[in-house]
Amino acid sequence: MDQARLFDAESVMAPMIESPYAMSKFRKTAEKVFQCDVERVNWIINAETKTCHENLDEILAEGAGFLSTVCIGRSDYSGSLGLSGQINGDEVFAGVKDIAQRSRAVGLAVAFGGKVTADAVGFVSRMAPYVDAYETRKVTFASCADEGLIRESLEHALRFETLWLQLKRAYYLNMSAEDEARLARLSDQV
Repeated sequence: MDQARLFDAESVMAPMIESPYAMSKFRKTAEKVFQCDVERVNWIINAETKTCHENLDEILAEGAGFLSTVCIGRSDYSGSLGLSGQINGDEVFAGVKDIAQRSRAVGLAVAFGGKVTADAVGFVSRMAPYVDAYETRKVTFASCADEGLIRESLEHALRFETLWLQLKRAYYLNMSAEDEARLARLSDQV
């Protein structure tokens, strides 16, 4: 969180908030680190487990006046339900929808992610009335129910992510190769 403040972050997300106590620790740490800037930041929790869902009302009450957004992590949420292979299924949809509706009911913005690929188009469309946004790992979109637009947007986002990962891999491979050459020279002298 210190680094987030140094970089003048506009949004900060806490992962795996599963209890009011965890929400309290997030809030207190934010207030300590950001001090008078705390109100300037979009404070987000990642609601991503069955335990978080079960404790949601208490978590949201603890975050009242501080928390601005709930982001629902479908991958971990479905895994915590024992439904990893059914991330776009009805049971996961019902849980994500419930978390979204309860979060919105207390005035928070809501987003979701977690394996948002072409397979998730129907899920994304069905969630449109309940969320403000959905995201891939690298791109966030405003909520939308138009399946054609969702599909096209996801194709572009996933193409971008593919290109980004290829660039990142090439960069680190080049760095590694440079280090290998230096290591070889050093090992000859040691």
